[in-house]
Amino acid sequence: MTVENQKLVEPFGHFSPLSKLERIWSARVPGKAICRKRVQSFDPLSGASFSPMEYSFEDIDHLHVKEAPTKSWIDDAFLAFVKGEFSSGEERRPAPGLPEIIAERYIERDIFAHYMLSCEREMLYPYHEATDRHTDQDLFENFKRLLTDDGLGNKKNAGFAPFEELSRRIEEWAEGENRLLCVLPSFPFKDQSRLRVGPATADAFDLGEIALLIRLHLLSLAFYQFHPWGVDWLIAADGNFYADMFGIPREQAESYFEKIRLERTAMNLSGTLSILDLEEIMLHYRQGCSTAFDRDKDLILNRIQEISVSDDENLSKAFAVLKRGMRQNQSTREFETYVTADELWKICNWESLQGDESENVKGLHRDLEVKATEIAIHYAAENIVLKRHDVLNRVFPDSMRTTIHAKEGQVAVPQLGSCFPWNGVAYIPDPNNFSAKSLQVKRFHDLTRKSPQLVAYKDRISGSTLFYSDP
Repeated sequence: MTVENQKLVEPFGHFSPLSKLERIWSARVPGKAICRKRVQSFDPLSGASFSPMEYSFEDIDHLHVKEAPTKSWIDDAFLAFVKGEFSSGEERRPAPGLPEIIAERYIERDIFAHYMLSCEREMLYPYHEATDRHTDQDLFENFKRLLTDDGLGNKKNAGFAPFEELSRRIEEWAEGENRLLCVLPSFPFKDQSRLRVGPATADAFDLGEIALLIRLHLLSLAFYQFHPWGVDWLIAADGNFYADMFGIPREQAESYFEKIRLERTAMNLSGTLSILDLEEIMLHYRQGCSTAFDRDKDLILNRIQEISVSDDENLSKAFAVLKRGMRQNQSTREFETYVTADELWKICNWESLQGDESENVKGLHRDLEVKATEIAIHYAAENIVLKRHDVLNRVFPDSMRTTIHAKEGQVAVPQLGSCFPWNGVAYIPDPNNFSAKSLQVKRFHDLTRKSPQLVAYKDRISGSTLFYSDP
């Protein structure tokens, strides 16, 4: 695909497995925003008018970062970031143990299609039937009803989503008959902790990831009920963005990215779901304002380093919460076979040990604590500089920022269980009574409370576990 006068107009044909937006991205102009609008065209051969989407590459306005961030701005941004991403947690929770895998069975990939059909029957069709009487109502009220729907949406949106701002923007989208673009940073790689994902490798996916892709697709279909110009999802996959930070080999993060994209295409979801690399998006943006971006990144990193040893009570508590999250998210594969499950739990989850642990456990705990501090500093700095520069909204203007974590000011996507697919495993209590709502995503150790023994259902092609069930 070549760029002519910096504008590209649909249709693009069906010769590529990539989505429309992915093909536009491959032809991007460095440092430019990717803008979309609907235009009027006439086909003289058929004698018909049509209204395709036109893509153009425009300059990004960087006036919002002309001045360097102040110390107070960074402090406020840090506190807001930690509050939005992490819970305060609980120290020294007892070790839950790990379930025992007593059998392995192989299953065909038609379970993906089965899950999609189940979701359509249990969630989408009933929603359409229930909302038929509302289609002539205010467009915003229909959006709000869908976003807070307990099945297709997320009921937490009722308390967190910025509905006042959304009301204004929805009117603009509708007036221009434009396709809505929802941007979701997510799908990094599978956590590398036996406590969370069992034996899964960093590039393994399971039915949890597939289910979230399908649920996003269903949201698009539901939006069509009252926004007939279409809704697209852009997953800003953050695996490469976080890989070095968390000790994940880049080739595994890239493999996870490619696998998710391939499965998306195989399920014929490219019409609604696009998947791009968040690190590529950030570097693309930086090409237009490298001086300001690097300046702010250094200032924010230096301030977070100061916060890590600060005496300020609020900042100190927030950093402790952040560090706890980083300790739990680190890869433990290199040493977890040398400790018991209970010892691994203490190393990853306890801020301080009881004192009667072995020297090996104490040493691993100290090492993980040092790494957690370093990761927390860089994790916060990288995310805050993205927020400071509003990278995703600047590269994709008029998009709607969505989130995995339900938090103030953003729209949360459907929740599939007590954690996100890449932080846990898919669990179906009884595969013989499989339905959309029977699929849950949980941390591997949490399954012990459900069933101390499990059956692993594996993919015939890759050999990876797609879900666990009760015996």
